[in-house]
Amino acid sequence: MNTPEQLKQAMAEAAKHQKTYDENSVSKAREKWLDARDLVQRIENGERSIYTLHEARQAVSDAEKVLEDAQHYAGHLAAAAQYRNQVDAQDAEHKQREQELQRAYSAESKAKFREEARSKWLNAGGLESDFNEAFPGMWQKELERRTQANHDTMFEKLKHRYAAARL
Repeated sequence: MNTPEQLKQAMAEAAKHQKTYDENSVSKAREKWLDARDLVQRIENGERSIYTLHEARQAVSDAEKVLEDAQHYAGHLAAAAQYRNQVDAQDAEHKQREQELQRAYSAESKAKFREEARSKWLNAGGLESDFNEAFPGMWQKELERRTQANHDTMFEKLKHRYAAARL
């Protein structure tokens, strides 16, 4: 029977030999395997001696084993990383579409307000050049008014909704 010290020593030794895998383990192992396989092909084409060919074939065999282990133990990590990348790309694409739609809506809203304000300005006897000069300030004030109106409306809705709830 093993003593507690022997058990700790055996566990420490096993921990040294245990491999840690991450989401890149499969691709790294595949790369080593491909390199070893290429070396065997070069040797078979006459670049090196028969002893080197044996060593290269052994390296391919070892690399295949490492690749199989990595696929078995870390394949899910690589798949998770691939899925995260795919989701991140979709999110980025969705965000870009939203930004484009927001820019289009903003430009349309500004153009509509500009035309309405221009019409009222000219009907009131103003000059187009004066309007063009005054418009940036008018647009800024309109955005502030819209923002405040939306905020006030939301505040009133929440106020009525939670009026009966007293904490």
